[in-house]
Amino acid sequence: MSATAFMFPVWVLAAVVIVGDGAKGECPFAAIFNFGDSNSDTGGLVSAFPSQSRPNGETTFGEPVGRFCDGRLVVDFLAQGLGFPYLNPYLQAMGSNFTTGANFASAGASVLRPINQVRPNGWLSPFYLQIQYDQFVHLKSTALELYSKGWFRDTVPLPSTFENALYTIDMGQNDLTAQLSNGIPMDQVSAQFPQVVDAIGSVIQALYTTGARFFMVSNMGPLGCYPAFLATSAPHNPNDLDSNGCLISLNQVVSNFNEVLKNKTFLLQTQLYGSSVIYVDSNSIKYQLWANGAANGFKSTTTACCGPSQGQYNYDSTVTCSNSAIVNGQIVSSTSCINPSSYVSWDGIHFTESANRFVATQMFSGSYFQPSFPITQMCPLSFF
Repeated sequence: MSATAFMFPVWVLAAVVIVGDGAKGECPFAAIFNFGDSNSDTGGLVSAFPSQSRPNGETTFGEPVGRFCDGRLVVDFLAQGLGFPYLNPYLQAMGSNFTTGANFASAGASVLRPINQVRPNGWLSPFYLQIQYDQFVHLKSTALELYSKGWFRDTVPLPSTFENALYTIDMGQNDLTAQLSNGIPMDQVSAQFPQVVDAIGSVIQALYTTGARFFMVSNMGPLGCYPAFLATSAPHNPNDLDSNGCLISLNQVVSNFNEVLKNKTFLLQTQLYGSSVIYVDSNSIKYQLWANGAANGFKSTTTACCGPSQGQYNYDSTVTCSNSAIVNGQIVSSTSCINPSSYVSWDGIHFTESANRFVATQMFSGSYFQPSFPITQMCPLSFF
C-alpha cells in the first residue's frame, strides 16, 4: 500500500479500516520506527554502555539481550505480530538489519534534555528524544544514499519504507521520576508537563515533515502501582493507597500528564493533514494488571519478581535486579523468582514478559486507541 492511502483525515482512515481494508486484511506497515525509554529499549543503552547480566532475558532468550525484562517487550510482540524480526537498536554496531525498522529507544531516556535532571541514585540516558530523532534523520539519509548507490540493499530500508512505516512513541516517565527523585514537589513537576508534551509534539511534527504519516503515542503507565515507588512511599503513606494497593497521589500525577498528552495528540490530529496520530491509553490496560490481576493469571502484582527477596515489595534501590550490595554488613543479592509468568513486575520498575504480552494483546485490539483503530482488522497480528 502506498503513502497515498494515508492522504485523508484520520477519522476517514479509521472508518476505512473498519469496513474496507480491514475486511481484506491488508497491512500497510513496512516497518516500525520506535522512540522511547526502557519500556521499549531492545538494547540501545547496553549497546552504548555494555553492561547487563543475568537473570535479564532468562525466559525467552536464555541470556541478557539488552532488555530490562525476563523476555519480550510490547514492541517485540508488535514486531512479531506484524511478521517482522525484533527491532535492532540503532546503536547496535554488529549484525544489525534495518530493512523493517529500527529502535532508537534507550533505557533512562527522557523527553527533555537531561540537564540538572540527574537523579541522586542514578542517571538519565544521554539519548533523549531529540537525539533519538536526530539518529532517525541520520539513519534515513544514510539509507537513502546507500540505496541509491546500490550498497547494502539487504540491510537498509527501501526508500518507500519510511512513508509506509509505523512510528511509535512511549516516553515521559523518566522526566517525571527524575524530578520526583530530586525532591521536587508533585505540583511543580506537573507544571512542567506542557513543556515535556510540547517536545513530543514537536518531534511528531518533524517526523511528519520527513514523510511519516502513521503515529501511535502511548501514555504513561500507573507508576503508583509499581513496586519501586511503593517500597519508597507506601510505608510512610498508608492512607495514600487505593483498593488495589497503588499510590493514589502518584497515579493522579500520571493522570495529569496523560491528559496533557492526550490533548496534544488530539490537536495534532487536526493539524497534520493526511496523517493518523493515535493516542494509546496503555495506562488503562496496565491498571487492569492490578485491578484484575488474579483473573488474568497474575498472583503477584505489587511484588517484584527479581529482587533481594525481602520486604513486602521485594525492591531495594541499592540492590536492583542482577546486582549485589552490602546491606547492614551482609552481602545481599537480587535474584529472580521461580515463576516470572505469575508476576506483573520484573524488577520493580519494568514488566515481566507475561505482563507485556497481556498489554500487547489488549492494546492492539484497538479498543484503547483514540480515535478507535482496530489494527487487528488490518494486520493479522498473532501474539505468542
